[in-house]
Amino acid sequence: MSSKNIMQALLCFILALAATGCGSDSDEPYHPQGLKSTPPARLAKASIRYAVYIENSASLNGYLKPGGDSSFKANVYHLIAQLNGSADKKSISFFDANSKIIPVAQDADAAQTDTYTGHLDEKTFSKRSSDNGGSQSKSDLQQILGTVMDSTQANSVNILVTDGIFSPGAKADAVTYFSQQQYSIQNRFAERLKAHPFATLVLQFASAFEGYYYDQENKGKSGYYSNRPYYAICMGNEQALQRLLGRVQDPAAFPGFRDFLFLTAKERYPVKARIIDANDYYDYNADVPMTVSNMRVNEKDKQYRVKLNLRPDPLPVSEAYLLDAGNYSISGDFRVESVKAQSGHPGHYELVLAAPKAAPGNLSLALKNRLPAWIAASHTDTDKGLDAAALSGKTLGIRNILNGIYGAYYGQHTNPEYFSLTISIKE
Repeated sequence: MSSKNIMQALLCFILALAATGCGSDSDEPYHPQGLKSTPPARLAKASIRYAVYIENSASLNGYLKPGGDSSFKANVYHLIAQLNGSADKKSISFFDANSKIIPVAQDADAAQTDTYTGHLDEKTFSKRSSDNGGSQSKSDLQQILGTVMDSTQANSVNILVTDGIFSPGAKADAVTYFSQQQYSIQNRFAERLKAHPFATLVLQFASAFEGYYYDQENKGKSGYYSNRPYYAICMGNEQALQRLLGRVQDPAAFPGFRDFLFLTAKERYPVKARIIDANDYYDYNADVPMTVSNMRVNEKDKQYRVKLNLRPDPLPVSEAYLLDAGNYSISGDFRVESVKAQSGHPGHYELVLAAPKAAPGNLSLALKNRLPAWIAASHTDTDKGLDAAALSGKTLGIRNILNGIYGAYYGQHTNPEYFSLTISIKE
């Protein structure tokens, strides 16, 4: 081969290495606690239409007071900045939402975006509402959610920022009202999902709140509340929402972020699993990665055990969800004794299964698909007469809202599961 040909071949080799090995990692999601996945497939540039709706009824004014810790405004700023700076952004629009949806800036340019984010205050919200025939004294959350959802398409992401509080009014029975609203939300979401499938991401934040808190009878009580939850309910393209979740979980950018719920049309997820060699409990052959034989009991506690390495990659749940043994089901006499993250191996988890007896046969292990524990912990059925301490971290009726959305995705399944796998016990 001539020296010229050798140089050409070398150049081709270098270019090939560059093409395969030098991709940018700058837009991979940051995910310290959830959705520990490989990055989703890259979206076409300038393909997503983003829209941000801020519920600006009077009940949200307390988040805007300068005496608060200002994380509400900061997180809304950062959320909009993330959307506006996304490589997949085709356009971004802004709306107010109270008794009606009020367009503020559609297909906003940089100046309009700056103007919008620079005026998240009571005076501006009040003037826009009165100028456009809105009313800040009332808002129908179920109706607002439905309106935001109705414009959701495969190439869009619509985000509603809200305190998530239902307002049943003084004459309504709260429990009956919440139940009615839950099923109204479920039915409306289910209809939309049949026609235009989309993903839903619910982000929970918390901030200080100073001002009037309006209870279920619409009675206002002024005060300072140190830990008031609020939510960004995001609907639309699943890949875009995955990227958004990854960025929101960066504590440096979003100090008020607490937790999330991610709902998709996908029924099952792939997982990688193998038995961990444990000579004290069984014999194991790595060539048969999901089989153990010759089980041996622990003489101290009279328990048989199976240790499992699990790589649930990807799953739309937080690490806290994966580490909760109660979220797993297993057949036979076994139970999930413990779950822990494996040190030095991100995305790997060790499950220990235990039972008082271990007959030969197959075990079926599954991760249940259900609402995460933070939702029940954040919910209250009543806020009548509660002081700031009792309302800390609580949202009236939030479980009903999220139960309704969850039911639209998974309500037709008797026992929905993220994944299931089989472990064989041999003689």
